[in-house]
Amino acid sequence: EGKIGGKPWTVNLGARYVHTETDASGVQRTLLDLQRVVGDATIYNAVFSTGNQPVSREGSYDKFLPSLNARVEFTDQIIGRFAMSRTMTRPELVDLAPRLNFDVVRPGNLLASGGNTELQPYTSDNLDATFEWYYQDAGYF
Repeated sequence: EGKIGGKPWTVNLGARYVHTETDASGVQRTLLDLQRVVGDATIYNAVFSTGNQPVSREGSYDKFLPSLNARVEFTDQIIGRFAMSRTMTRPELVDLAPRLNFDVVRPGNLLASGGNTELQPYTSDNLDATFEWYYQDAGYF
């Protein structure tokens, strides 16, 4: 903090370091065969193993999340603010599950989905600037 041209200012600098390890386990059935359905050429009959198979996967990531906040008081009623930061949001748990699902078993349209323990978080770089006028005790613009 200090003064620039007689105007008070403050700066706040920060950082956060995140280390995340993912160890996910579950069970799934193995797809053994796709058999044609007699009388219906638009779908297969999926044949799965009789027992569940254990599955497990691991993943990890490291993120550095800096931030900077600054404020200048131009007058008692007018304040300028500026902020920069990096933030993150982790993937949803269902997206990390190490299993494979067979969602659609139609000829020409086979669709499977599954999770991935090595998914990285969403990150965003943020920038904010404001110019505030406090024209009365309980009001500002």
